[in-house]
Parts: sequence; C-alpha cells; structure tokens
Amino acid sequence: MIREGKYGLKISGDGEIYSSVIQTGTEGSSTYIKLTPEGTLESYYDGKQNLGMWSGQNWGNIIFFYDGTQVGQLYTINDYDPVLGGTTKKLVIWGKSDGSIRLQGPGIELDSDYINLSGSSGAQINVRGKIVDNLVPYTHNTGYVGYSDQRWNSGYFNILRATNLSQGDTCFEETACPLCEKAFAPGDTIVLLVRHIDEDFLGSMCIPIHAGCQGIHKVLTREIQETEELYRFKEDGTVETYREPKFEEVEEQIYQIKEGYKLDKYTGQFKKKEVMARAEVPGIQEAVEFSPKKVVTKEEAMELVTVRRKKPVMKKITVELNAPAKAEPVDTADAPVR
Repeated sequence: MIREGKYGLKISGDGEIYSSVIQTGTEGSSTYIKLTPEGTLESYYDGKQNLGMWSGQNWGNIIFFYDGTQVGQLYTINDYDPVLGGTTKKLVIWGKSDGSIRLQGPGIELDSDYINLSGSSGAQINVRGKIVDNLVPYTHNTGYVGYSDQRWNSGYFNILRATNLSQGDTCFEETACPLCEKAFAPGDTIVLLVRHIDEDFLGSMCIPIHAGCQGIHKVLTREIQETEELYRFKEDGTVETYREPKFEEVEEQIYQIKEGYKLDKYTGQFKKKEVMARAEVPGIQEAVEFSPKKVVTKEEAMELVTVRRKKPVMKKITVELNAPAKAEPVDTADAPVR
C-alpha cells in the first residue's frame, strides 16, 4: 500500500532504482544524507543542513552551511573574465559578504600566469609574512606605490633608484663625518662627497661630510653589493643584457614563533593562543574542547628551524679621498725627463 502523497519504489529490469526520497539513517534520524526527487543531495547534522548539491542547472553547484546557515558556494559559471578578458568558463569559490574564505596549510601555491585580486577601491590586502621575490610592474613606467593622500609611513631600502626624486627633508643614516670622525650637530653645514662611482649599476655613490672637511685626506673601506649580468626579452622581440644586484641562496638556522603562539607587541610577553575544537565524546554527539589564552615562556613559544633564503653578495671597496697629488718629474742633468 502506498501512502497518499508518496511515490512508490520502482526497480527497472536493469536494476535501476527510481524513488521519491532516498535517505540514510533510521526513520526520524536527525543526522543523515538525503537524495531528493528534485535532484538535490543534502547532508544534515543534528537536524541542520551542512552541505547541499544541486543538479537543477547546467553548472555544478555545491553549497556549504554552518549550523544550518549558508556560508559559501563552490560553483561554475560562464561570464566575463576580468583576468583573461572575454567570456570564459570558470570555477568560483564564493563566500557570503558577512564571512571570509580561508586557505590554510603549511604551504599554498597559486600556479597561474594571471592572478587578479579584484574588488572595490576600498578592498584590503593584509600581508603578515615576507615577500621572497621581486615586485615588478606588468609594463615599464606604470603603476603607483601609494598616493599623495595615502602615503606609506616609512621605507627601508638597501638601494633606491629613481629617475626623478621629489622629497622634503633629506635624511642620512650617517651620524658622523667620515673624514674628521666628529658627530654631526644641528646647524652644521654639510656637503655630499662622491666616494665611489659604480659604472655597472649604482652610479655615483655619495656620503655627507662637514663642509669644512673637504680637503682632509682619508682612506675609507666600505661594503657594496656585487652585481651580475642577466638577460631579458623585450616587447620588440630583442634580447638585451642588464645588470642587477647579485644574491646567493644560503641555508640558515633561525628561531621562529611556533604555530599557535604569538608575541604581544604591547607587553613583550609570549602567549599561547586560545584553542576551540570539536571533539567526539562517548554518549554525547558533540562537545567543545577549550584551552584559554595564557602567558608562556619564550622557550616554549619558539623553535629552531632551518630555512633557505636569498642573501646579497657583498664586496669590499677601498676609496682614497683627497689623495695628495703626485710630484711632477723634474728635468735635471742627472735625470732628464723623456
């Protein structure tokens, strides 16, 4: 007997099954997976949906829920592609506007020729780690780093090259005159002294000295970065040589803060982050493990690891400033100048 409003079960000759609903678990169970006659595959935990898959369109669509509330989708779409241009088919990972998407793992690789971080002009990118390679514009002489009303607070560079440099107050790292070795003081008049000319890459390298020290003889030893000759392909089809600062890859042991720990920059204390995790307990469907945040020792929070990193290859140069002029040879009867 088939109850009113229900479909019957039909098994065809080749063994295929057609039914209104196929559901795992016992009747009345609150945790199950269900296949509906509308072509949806739904997953429920404790009566609340946590996963859904729809077949009612010509594009794949998987919807994710948390505690019964939709938080995101994984689907395909065919529309305008802001990265490659034109209309293309693509896979979309979508998160609701009140949530975020996290890619978490010991290493994440984005292997693509084009990556577009799109959004409104107010979109934000937060980078907490370090950049291990170059930041290069797509084409020469394009793009900005900051705006007149959105400035970076400060920057630290080993080498800064610019065709035009517009600046306010000029600051130098040197705190003393390298010729007289006396400290600079407010009100001093200083000049720039060319200490080295690097024809390969750096050009004229200058240091500040007291204006009254220009004639002092001094031999200075400094370290500068070596350069190497490289090749690049140009848009006009030619290959040209150019020079860049030279780096070498080295293996070093460094200390780092362990996963799950942090250094409080306001107090200088090391802290273990709070931990909340789901756990299965016999007789209870779900429980929550909780470990509160607490102060720990530096020894507990840090670990020694081996890393590979690029380091600049340096060389020492010796520069003699204001060297005394060599005496001109004098024509005498014993030693005529020839």
